[in-house]
Amino acid sequence: MFAIKDLENLKNLAAILVIPFLAAAYICDGALEIVRDPILDWLRNNDAAALTLLGWAAWFLIVIGLITLFVALIDFAIVWLHVNVGDAYVMAWFGFACITAGLFILSPALPNLPNSPLNPFWHLGLLCYGFSLVDRSAK
Repeated sequence: MFAIKDLENLKNLAAILVIPFLAAAYICDGALEIVRDPILDWLRNNDAAALTLLGWAAWFLIVIGLITLFVALIDFAIVWLHVNVGDAYVMAWFGFACITAGLFILSPALPNLPNSPLNPFWHLGLLCYGFSLVDRSAK
């Protein structure tokens, strides 16, 4: 499953992996039914392989754009709180909360932990975002 060494490697790539993990989580939770467009549906279901590939690539870019915008808004709010409250630990608090929620990815391996209703990509995304916040708050 996961080892402490894997968490250390994840911490080193956390800022890069936040968006892909959260986008994968959103896709796994049914983004195909939520992000609907007749043109993209036609492209994805076309008989020509190039048009199908173009449709899927455009759809993935739209989903990644939505997730990036959402994460940027959340991050802006956290940084705004950190700066305007004057407390040097706001980003660290949110970071540790995200790390705690992300550690529930270990719930299948540890029988005493309650099962999470989220898919594992949400936990990995929260873990990466938490590492990123704690890292930035230390600077």
